[in-house]
Amino acid sequence: MYNIAEMHPVYHAFWQSLRRRAGRRGVTGLPEALDLAAPAVPERIGPEVVFTQVCGFPLLTRLRGQAAILVTPVYDVPGCEGPTHTAFFIVRDDSPFVRLEDLRGSRIACNSLLSNSGMNLPRRTIADIANGKPFFGERLMTGSHTASIAAVAEGRADVAAVDCVTDAVFRRHRPGLMARIRILARSVPSPSLPFVTSSATDPATVDALRACLLEMPGDDEGRALCAGLLIRGFEGLGEPDYQPILHHQDQAARLGYGELQ
Repeated sequence: MYNIAEMHPVYHAFWQSLRRRAGRRGVTGLPEALDLAAPAVPERIGPEVVFTQVCGFPLLTRLRGQAAILVTPVYDVPGCEGPTHTAFFIVRDDSPFVRLEDLRGSRIACNSLLSNSGMNLPRRTIADIANGKPFFGERLMTGSHTASIAAVAEGRADVAAVDCVTDAVFRRHRPGLMARIRILARSVPSPSLPFVTSSATDPATVDALRACLLEMPGDDEGRALCAGLLIRGFEGLGEPDYQPILHHQDQAARLGYGELQ
């Protein structure tokens, strides 16, 4: 999910370490490399998918039943508390906005209507001040958080909601771009994006991958690789722990703001 080009080397190194660890537990036949060209929100998670990271909202909706949660990362970045994350409402550094209420009638960039941080969390947050009416003057669909950040930086949108880990990744690797961006507010929290495997993956492989991931922050190599991904640990959350995501959807609907608009 956070695999901009600058992150590719550490993702590949992370996978190679995980693959070796799983091999020591008797798991063979794992892919030699990650496919980092896969879309952030896939159409499906097929039986060939052994390891990936997915957004929590599509996991519980379009992809429901297709994946088994392995672990949830604990990210060491602002906006994350334990295995939770938030969305940041970002605006241009020179914009006049001071409060969320100031965004009424503005242009929002949204990466996907299936995105938890780009749509669901901001929808729930804005629902508290929208009074059951459309809040934004225009919605620009961008296709990715990367494109949403660019739209704000270039003035084609006034605001976007991006995952707080995305914000941290860009501030680390693309500081020039992010110098033009400031955080206006943050959304309500929800569980962070989990690492998952296909629901068709055999139980022995699932158990081995989960055990290997949980052990990684406990040794020097694993700790360094996790740090490269801004991760300081993992927790073993299950699907019931992700229900707050759907609760946010339902709460927004009850407040008369069922669509980010």
